[in-house]
Amino acid sequence: MADPRAKSFPDMVALAAANHRQPTPFPLQLLLGIFWEESLFKNRRQFDGRGTGFGQVESQNLFFLHTDRARQLGYAVDGVTTNTTEVKDAIAVQIASCFLLHLFHHPNNTGPDKIDFALQGFAGTKNSDGTALTQAQRQAKVQGWKSCALQLAMFPMMNGTISMFPDTFVPDLEDQLMNSLKPARAFDPSAPDTLGAGSELTIRQRLFPPLWFVPPVAAMLPAFLGTSASLGQGSSGPMVSVLQQLLNTKPVPDFMLAVDGLFGPVTRSAVQAFQQFRGLGVDGVVGSLTKQALVKG
Repeated sequence: MADPRAKSFPDMVALAAANHRQPTPFPLQLLLGIFWEESLFKNRRQFDGRGTGFGQVESQNLFFLHTDRARQLGYAVDGVTTNTTEVKDAIAVQIASCFLLHLFHHPNNTGPDKIDFALQGFAGTKNSDGTALTQAQRQAKVQGWKSCALQLAMFPMMNGTISMFPDTFVPDLEDQLMNSLKPARAFDPSAPDTLGAGSELTIRQRLFPPLWFVPPVAAMLPAFLGTSASLGQGSSGPMVSVLQQLLNTKPVPDFMLAVDGLFGPVTRSAVQAFQQFRGLGVDGVVGSLTKQALVKG
């Protein structure tokens, strides 16, 4: 089932990097610009029911992702049909990525501007209120995606990993990243945005949760394994962030945790799913055995 909560910026980068279909002429940064403009990083149904996922691909177009041609050219998405209404986050990324590839490989797309042809097709034909998009509006939409992608390409964390910038630079970095998203869809960072039930955040706080800038997991593993203290619901700090990042690399659970350094009920459920998968005691507490299992694979 789709997760209707908006993703933070680092979570969306990691999720998109892991599920963007390769090889592709469309860079990860461009996909993020589309996701921001289309859905503000929310995996949800369009209000009128026409589109689904981060990229809001319309239901009738899902047909093209399970044809023989799609399998031959590498953009098939298993289990997705025109009756699909809700998808998990990873599949939502794949749908958008693969529909771009479908448009790129479309038989009518034979000119020198194959990428622009595909992007124009992805931009659709209607506004959110149902009115027709003019050619100028479609071009402006595509140009916004491209401008966003060019600006995001300047940042070194855009390879799907978490940044390791000193925290003194983080506020400036956040400002630069938000300014890079604005060409795709303008927004006020201080405006309220509801991340989940009963949780009132600003858009900035939602995009950049606490501790999003923690160092890469590998550098933190000695400290993670070296302490005898267990982690459980209510724990917080860098070691919880490492735990969340490790869980996001495992086959279970099948959703992405927010790397916020806060051990809440969702992180506890993810720990229990991993413990059950590895045949450990299912208590939701991360002691030495669970830590070793997480690090070993």
